[in-house]
Amino acid sequence: YSGNNERRRPFTFKDLEKYGITIINEDSFKAQTNLLNTNEFKTGKFYVQDVNSAKLMHYLDLEKGMKFLDVCSAPGGKLFNALDIIDPQDAYGNDLHEHRVKLIQKQAHNLGFEGVNYLNLDGCTIKDNIDVSFDRILLDVPCSGLGVMKRKPDLRYHIKPENLDELVKIQAELLENISPLLKSEGVMVYSTCTLNRKENDTQVANFIAKHKEFKLLEAKTILFEDGGDAFYVAKLQKD
Repeated sequence: YSGNNERRRPFTFKDLEKYGITIINEDSFKAQTNLLNTNEFKTGKFYVQDVNSAKLMHYLDLEKGMKFLDVCSAPGGKLFNALDIIDPQDAYGNDLHEHRVKLIQKQAHNLGFEGVNYLNLDGCTIKDNIDVSFDRILLDVPCSGLGVMKRKPDLRYHIKPENLDELVKIQAELLENISPLLKSEGVMVYSTCTLNRKENDTQVANFIAKHKEFKLLEAKTILFEDGGDAFYVAKLQKD
């Protein structure tokens, strides 16, 4: 939900008690009814996000005043998490596809967040198009999606070995081209929604072996906790 929205009065879990909600943690809740049909959702009081996806932001240690880049931002949930902490002018949300950037902008407006810096770029070219260094970067890369298969069971019929190899290459290129944008002592969080080790710990290990200025602070595979999807997250710091 959006707790830092100055356009309206503060909004809390208590406002949704009439829908029979159950608190999962400080970020998330579930309800006994379809909240997408409620007036509160339609007027931007909260947004829908997987419970474990919401946990990824805690690895960034984001603080007010920091400059933040969400490289593969659509559909925008993690960017909105960041906007509960930092000012919109310090946030940069990027996506490769123009229509997805417009969807993020629309949802951000509904939630009351104005002034975000939106980019419509290939992640590998961001460093060539802006002159900004970031305190925090979220690199939630395109992946095979094995961690969301319970919601998208048809994925198993479309995943092929050659597709995985191409994804691993794209992820490595993103890491290579995004890392120069991080400030010294800054933190970059690399994440996927897959359980494939080539895309997860092996990918991170290969990157660190090549870039000695980075160290791995923490890595975790989130396995369907609280009924949510599975994610891999690695927290990297630059010297």
